[in-house]
Amino acid sequence: MRRIHALAWAIMSAGVLAAAPLAVSDRAQATETMTVVLDQARVLPLPADVSTIVVGNPAIADATTQNGSLMVVTGKGYGLTNLMMLDAKGKTVAEHLVRVVSPRDSTVTVFRGGKEMDRLTYACAPRCEGAVVLGDSKDYFENMKKQSEDRNKLASGATAH
Repeated sequence: MRRIHALAWAIMSAGVLAAAPLAVSDRAQATETMTVVLDQARVLPLPADVSTIVVGNPAIADATTQNGSLMVVTGKGYGLTNLMMLDAKGKTVAEHLVRVVSPRDSTVTVFRGGKEMDRLTYACAPRCEGAVVLGDSKDYFENMKKQSEDRNKLASGATAH
């Protein structure tokens, strides 16, 4: 009986804690939602009176300005964050929710069983090649990342090690 009361208390506590973010998400629903594919960019017009851009979680998305009239939003990691544009007095001019999603059209995900589940992702357009994708198995991810970094160093004229 005591465990049932403890479980009921935990569920009620979780419900109270979960209710707090609902107020934020209700407010967020009033903003515009933009979807960006991981490692891709979207270009948006920038209101004339914007002097500051704030990204809630820079690990999910990044925003830069071009020519003072355009904003480029790039997907950096999966998830949802907010993007606020402020005027010189700090007043919010515009706010967007930014949802970063996976590029599903040309990727293949392989799950290998064993002691631990391994996930490997390949970019297939037109041939399948290993890809650096968040959530893949650590060794595979690190190997693909290292190869990509070495290739970029060679392309820029730097020496890869």
